[in-house]
This record gives sequence, C-alpha cells and structure tokens, in this order.
Amino acid sequence: MTQRLAKILRALSAEPRGDHLVLSVYLDWSVDQNGKRQALMVLEQELDRFEAELEARGPRRDSFMADRQRITNYLSDEAPLEAKGLVIFACNARQIWETIPLVVPVATSIAADDYPHLYQFARLLDDYNTFAVVAAEGQQAQIYVLSLEAMEQVEQTEARERVNRVEVGGWSQRRYERHTAFTIQLHANEIAAALQQVVEEHDARHIVILTNDSVKGQIRQGLPPQLHERVVDISAYQRVDEPTQLFASLEPLMQEAERRLETRVIGRLEEQLATKGGLALAGETKVAQALLKGQVDTLILDASYAGGQGGECPTCGLLRAGRRQSCPYDGSELLPVDLREGLVRQTLRQGGQVEIVSDGAALQRHGGIGALLRFRDDLQQEVGDTIA
Repeated sequence: MTQRLAKILRALSAEPRGDHLVLSVYLDWSVDQNGKRQALMVLEQELDRFEAELEARGPRRDSFMADRQRITNYLSDEAPLEAKGLVIFACNARQIWETIPLVVPVATSIAADDYPHLYQFARLLDDYNTFAVVAAEGQQAQIYVLSLEAMEQVEQTEARERVNRVEVGGWSQRRYERHTAFTIQLHANEIAAALQQVVEEHDARHIVILTNDSVKGQIRQGLPPQLHERVVDISAYQRVDEPTQLFASLEPLMQEAERRLETRVIGRLEEQLATKGGLALAGETKVAQALLKGQVDTLILDASYAGGQGGECPTCGLLRAGRRQSCPYDGSELLPVDLREGLVRQTLRQGGQVEIVSDGAALQRHGGIGALLRFRDDLQQEVGDTIA
C-alpha cells in the first residue's frame, strides 16, 4: 500500500463516533457505452435518501448539506476524468475531507454513519500492493511505480559509458570483455541503489525486473538481500510507451502475488490454530474478545464475510453480534454498528493489519473470520503461575 493512503486509513480509523454523519463514498468512475457515469445517479439517489431521513433543521443537517455540495463541486470540477475509481470521506462539522482518485475500479457504495466505513478502503489497500518495476535494456533503465494512486515512471539510470560488443582479438579482447563486464555491473549497482530509494519512498512490497538475459545476472548480483526478498518475477524486457500498458501486462502477475500472500496468511492461521497455545483465534465472538484485549495483530476476513448488524460499547469498545441492548462488562447501552466495519476499524485503531482473502475454505469453517495474535492471555490457567 502507498504510505499516503495507509496514513489516511489509520487517521480515519482513529476518528471517534460523533453526532454528525460521516459520508463514505466509493464510486466506480468508469463511463458506460453512452459516455455516462452510472455512479453519479446512484450517488444522487443515496444522498436524497440520507437527506430525507434527517431532521428539517439543525447542525447535523447543516453539516450533511455542506458535504453534499462539496462532493458535487468536486465531482464536477476537480475529479480526474482518467481515474477508474474515486473514494471520498466527508464530514464538514468534524473537518473530515479526503478525496482519493484510483487507477483501478471500485464497487459503488455510499454510507452515511457516525463513523467512516473503511472495509472497502482497507480491502483495496490489501488487494493492490505497490509494485516497483525495473525495465532495463542495453545501457538504460527505467523504474516505474504501479500503485492504487499512480502508474508512473519515477527514476531513470544510464550506464556511464556506452558498451559495444565487438571482437578485437587476443589479450585486448579479454581486457575489453573485463572492462565491459565492469561497466555493466557498475550500472547494475546504480540500478539497485535507485530501486532501493524507490522501494523505501513508495513502500513498494513487490519488485518486477524486465531485462535481457545478457544482463540479468549482473542485475541480480547488484541487488541487496532486502530487495531480493521482494522480487516476484524477472522476465524478458518489453518496451512500453505508457505506464498503463505496463500495468495491463503485469496485472495477472500482481494478482498471483496477492494470492500467494493470502495463501501464506491462511497457512499461518491454520498452523497456529492447530498448535496448543498458538497465536491465533477464529470465529466472530473470539476475535471480538481478542480485539477488546488488544491481542489482534492481523484480522483475517474471508471476502464472503458480511458481519451484519451488531452493537458496540461506547465505553470499553466491546463488539457483539446481533441486537444486544447493553454491555455485559459496564452496562453501557450498545450503539448500533455494522459488525464488519467495527472489526476493521478497531483492528486499525490498535495498529493491526487487515487481510481479506478470496478463497479461505478453512476460514469459512469458522464463519469467515480469524485473527493472528500478538499474545495469548489464557495460558496461565494451563501452566500455573509462571506467567504474571
């Protein structure tokens, strides 16, 4: 994920529930065969519905109407026409205003609640990790960043001298070949240094290298271990005129990288669930309890998990499924909450990660929800007083 979007996600998760509505707007910004953006019609219908449910006068309505006008102005005057998706969070009374154009489509949905709806945002960041792509041919190399927000060339390197592969014969040939190899390796090291800077600046999780077989070895050799670990593919060089072409050609590879990550997460969850005292739990109730105790390191949700209506304690943060009236711990009246949104928001507020998997058969046996934990707090009963 990009550092900017990760920061926005964390900041929004930290927003407390309040008296004013927060609009969470996800729009498929593509055009249909008639050149229309169907998402605009859906947005207007939903905003009309929210407005009709508000009181005739008052600060809550004033804030909503200001947000509606600002969103309308943004979509008509500022939203990039080339974007595939748009995400907007708005609450005038609480000074929340975030607009996020995306290079990938997003399913249209609009929510008005007393907290931001972040599940879809978190899923986008989980599904589309940032890639750094090196395209190296001859004595030149370009480095691209492919992320949710941008597909752009961010760096370019060039060998310090031109290499011509010629036959000069005898000792001179061997000296020339050694000098040529040194020149190529020097450029490969410069590519690695530029790539390291790009990875750090853009928080790129994966690296793809497109190059010729003649220099593939030197480029591999120039990469430090921390970059080697992020390389998901080294393929033949292909010339592209636009980053969008590069994105299209690499999209299957990017999807496969995400599937591999999901498989590793599910494998770790299953391993820990099968281990006595393992750092994992599964099931809605157990995960909600672990969140209450600050145990959750990674919340894992199957894409089919819907959550449904639940309750949230405004005092201790307890999440409960169904329409319960009061918190069993402090007696506070539970506030209504979309349980999936509540789980995601609380995980992010505690500094945890959210992983959404598309094929978690093992997870589905537990209702589509599990968690990897930072610690267990139930071991003392098994081992006595050795744990404080």
